[in-house]
Amino acid sequence: MSSSLQGANATSNGAMALLQKFAALNNHIEEIRQQQNSVLREIDSVQQQLVDVGEDREKMCEKTDEAGKSLIQLEQRTKDALDSQLQVEKGHSEALLTNQVCARRLEAARQDTLESQQAFLERTRNFRHSCRRLQLRAQHMGIQHASLRAWIAAKGETISGTDLVGDQRHQTYGSRYRNSKFDIRDPDSWGLEVVQGDEELHELFLKYESKKSDLDLAQKNREIARIAWQEQLTNADTRRDRRTRLEEQLRRIEGDNDALESQMRELEWQTARVRETATVPELLK
Repeated sequence: MSSSLQGANATSNGAMALLQKFAALNNHIEEIRQQQNSVLREIDSVQQQLVDVGEDREKMCEKTDEAGKSLIQLEQRTKDALDSQLQVEKGHSEALLTNQVCARRLEAARQDTLESQQAFLERTRNFRHSCRRLQLRAQHMGIQHASLRAWIAAKGETISGTDLVGDQRHQTYGSRYRNSKFDIRDPDSWGLEVVQGDEELHELFLKYESKKSDLDLAQKNREIARIAWQEQLTNADTRRDRRTRLEEQLRRIEGDNDALESQMRELEWQTARVRETATVPELLK
């Protein structure tokens, strides 16, 4: 009887032990299921992060492409600005060369004018000296009240020494020419009818007209050169202002270029971070 009780107790104890082991096994299985669910949730989260990273990467790649295109455009604009600056510098150099040529021509014309004036003054001094000698000779001949201009202007009349002594027409001639507009000190008041009776005076008058024409031409050329010089100065100022504007534009473009390069470096750094983040699933595997 006692042995039967002992066998029953042993059986009961074995059953309890089995129940305890079964309960422990169930608890362990439940813990494993919970851990599995947690791991699955983490995997889903990582996969969602990968999807987000992929989308961000595509956006960043698009921004990088846009930045690259903008950089190419800026480089082209910079090149165009540099080409324009070179053209402006070339035009400025040509303008300076033209100004120098005009200055040399103007100086040569001024020198020719001065030489012509000096030569003309020298000839007029000689002419006045000759006139004074003629006046002195006339005074010695008794012509003291008549102007030499009267004898210069006399046309078609033959006046002899007898006329000078016995006739006082020279006084009439002198008073008439003193009251006229004729002035021997002003060659512009001379006329061919005045000087044609004297070959030397006629020759001097023709030379004066020729030199006066040359002087007028030189003055006209000088004025033309001065106007051209002023235009060159104005063009040089315009080119200088344009060059300043182009340099300012170039500086703005370089600033935009630096900003884009900084933005591209930031995008490259973000892309590297995204690539590092993309290696997380491989580590989880």
